[in-house]
Amino acid sequence: MHLHLEHALAVAGSGKHLLLEKPLARTVPEAEELLAAVKRTRILAMEAYMMKFHPAHVDIRNRVQAGHLGRIVYARARLGCWYPDDPQAWRQNPQLGGGGALIDIGSHLLDLFIWMLGPIEKITSLHNTQVFHYQSEDSATALVQFTSGTHGIIESFFSLPDALGVGELALLGTRGSVKAAGTIGQAGGGRLEWRSGPAQTAYDARQEAPPSEFHTHAQTCDETNLYAAQLDYFADCIQENRTPEINRIQDGLEILRWINRAYKNGNRS
Repeated sequence: MHLHLEHALAVAGSGKHLLLEKPLARTVPEAEELLAAVKRTRILAMEAYMMKFHPAHVDIRNRVQAGHLGRIVYARARLGCWYPDDPQAWRQNPQLGGGGALIDIGSHLLDLFIWMLGPIEKITSLHNTQVFHYQSEDSATALVQFTSGTHGIIESFFSLPDALGVGELALLGTRGSVKAAGTIGQAGGGRLEWRSGPAQTAYDARQEAPPSEFHTHAQTCDETNLYAAQLDYFADCIQENRTPEINRIQDGLEILRWINRAYKNGNRS
């Protein structure tokens, strides 16, 4: 991460198009300088958030925007891995990586949420090092409120065994829900469970909706090479000389601003 700005400026200065690993930089000022260079040189540039190229995530976004789940009330996403102490690991040094689990894998989840649910209004976090001994946080939980009013929780961990940190996503609305297991990550497969039914109007003191009112549909996702899909999209943009509409540099700057606010507004113990 500490080399993103230097290398991106070199690429932009040479007039080459730029596909930059996420997040853009360690800090907001670095990302702003990077964006200015892209605008000045007029190269095509895109940030590498590959999970938006998962067909399941595209499907979820389309259904949410079409209103199939009603008004989204609550959203939660988690991604974790086992990342033990390593003196050579730049992600474990905030001076090199800008932070730990939140800025690294948590930014993936924040990116997905903004893409699916729209702009954010507020964010805060808990972030600390629970299991290991490095300076960057190995555990982070962010609480988000979207401008729509939707509540969101983002859970990112370097402190969970790989078998337990498998990505999960859940959206709950007034007319249905979706739970995704294994779609968040690098593999590109996973499974979805949809629930849908009519909008509830009356209050039920026993809170026992008839099972027949809500229908469940399970969906297994085909394996997709998310990195190849991302590269294909950017290559098409270059061949057609059109600005990418997904993973724009200005979007990445906005994500970094929210991550920065999450750190500042949150509590580290």
